[in-house]
Amino acid sequence: MKKKRTIIIIAVAVFVMAMIVPNDKSTDIDIMTGRTRRSWTFGITIRESAKESALSKILMPEEINAVTPQWKRVLSESMIGLIRWRAHPSYHAAIAQIYMWESLWYNKLHDGKFFSNDTLEALKRKTARDVLALWQAGDGDWFAGRYLRCLQDMVWNGKGDEVARLEALLELEIVQIATNGNEVTTLFLYPNGRPMRYVRNDVDAQYKTVFFWEPNGVLSEIVAFENGERSGSWRDSELFDNPLTEEAVRIGMELAKSRK
Repeated sequence: MKKKRTIIIIAVAVFVMAMIVPNDKSTDIDIMTGRTRRSWTFGITIRESAKESALSKILMPEEINAVTPQWKRVLSESMIGLIRWRAHPSYHAAIAQIYMWESLWYNKLHDGKFFSNDTLEALKRKTARDVLALWQAGDGDWFAGRYLRCLQDMVWNGKGDEVARLEALLELEIVQIATNGNEVTTLFLYPNGRPMRYVRNDVDAQYKTVFFWEPNGVLSEIVAFENGERSGSWRDSELFDNPLTEEAVRIGMELAKSRK
């Protein structure tokens, strides 16, 4: 009888805990190296494990050892009682992007027709670093996604111009940040060398103007911000021959701010 009572008490306690204590399972990405981590907590951490991904394996050991991990949540699944929900943070596509990056290289580029093995390995390593750089600078997975879709087109086409652009990618700085007086500019590039996003703001970030391009070079949108709030936007690329000229930026900023 005493044993039976003990079993009932334990079962009730477990049931009550399941009803009031969050049961959380989460997946994280280290945006510095591409490693992944999975954890399970039930009031306390039950299990946590980190492992290498295809992206982190292509990096040199000294690159991994030189950085401090920055873990970002990819997926979170929580359950309290019978209520279950999932959260999809700003890096929710990061692991899928690793698989996408990995799949790019299983094609005709491996037959030695276009690149030597050394060049191919250098391209893998360079594009892996680019994905990491875009995760770090972009505060989410949006930029890396656009980069990878453009890269996919370049890799799978594998024709003369695209091969030349892939070779040029080895020397391309994918995120470029510059300070000029009281202005700070950040330029994000597609792997084909065309601009993806250009951000121009003053040092105190009171005013900011953002330009967006499609992979084919078409300027798709200009958005203006004032004191962190969106103050206007403008969509029309016909005015610009080169959206990165000083005059185009000035006109774009004025137009964007005028569109309330």
